[in-house]
Amino acid sequence: HPHCSQGTFFFVDKKTKEVKSVGEFLDMDRFLKKVAELYKRVNPKTFDLVSHIDDWNELQECFKQENAPSDMTFLDLLKTLDGYEDTEMRRTTEKGKEHGYPHFFAAGMHFMDAYNFSVERVMRCVIHYVDPKGRLYPFCAYNGGPTYRKRVENTFKLSDEEVKRKIIEENYPKELSRLSKKIGL
Repeated sequence: HPHCSQGTFFFVDKKTKEVKSVGEFLDMDRFLKKVAELYKRVNPKTFDLVSHIDDWNELQECFKQENAPSDMTFLDLLKTLDGYEDTEMRRTTEKGKEHGYPHFFAAGMHFMDAYNFSVERVMRCVIHYVDPKGRLYPFCAYNGGPTYRKRVENTFKLSDEEVKRKIIEENYPKELSRLSKKIGL
């Protein structure tokens, strides 16, 4: 469904603090078509930039420098997008080093519930939850309509003692620090 979900990247100009949508300075349709063509032709493990310089130039032509935030280059855009795939490349590293360009992502979706649930739309859904066994659940099927959430939560929930044991075994991971304090560990 064309209105099921939407999203865009916004970039914050380092000098003026003006916010610009990526669509203002990147020909998104052309860029995505070129990336899809490149993906079909190139093996990422053997990708050699020099032998694919024409592909690089075609991608770069989609970037409209005159409409981009000041000082932003095509390479800055690519570095920023790297962080969504590789956590080592996130915008600010633990050492405080910046990578990429200041940005944020905004997304929205048309949520289905028991009253407007459509199996046809769920079959085309691209937003999924994954359970610990790796099974995928379309967002609206997980949260609305037949609601798989309760079944999944009941199947995989841990007792308080199991949670404590897991936190200790995993050496108090920072993601669970608030929970650790709350349960007295």
